[in-house]
Amino acid sequence: MTVSEEASELDVILQALAHPVRRRVIELLAENKGLSYSELMRLVGVEDSGTFGFHLRRLRGLVRKNERGDYELTGLGLRAYKLLRLLRNRAEPVPDKTPHRGNRPRCYQPWRGQGA
Repeated sequence: MTVSEEASELDVILQALAHPVRRRVIELLAENKGLSYSELMRLVGVEDSGTFGFHLRRLRGLVRKNERGDYELTGLGLRAYKLLRLLRNRAEPVPDKTPHRGNRPRCYQPWRGQGA
């Protein structure tokens, strides 16, 4: 795979993950073997078919219809799901490990110079 192809795939994935409706579709399809348009729409919670169709079109390359007519993830869609899970796991709060003097953090106070 060339650098240009990798960049293009990354662009597709990031564009797909940029909206909560599309993230939810990817999650649902990763957790289920195949879902119909109406099942996906209901599970995602979008009531307008046009809006939902717009989001499905934005997932082109990540989602496909199988032989039964249900939607499923492509290989690239599965990679997007794995990235989404990785990002969600890293979104947990990280404890502050900044070294402090004693028990108090060092603060900058512009009106008095450096704080203690």
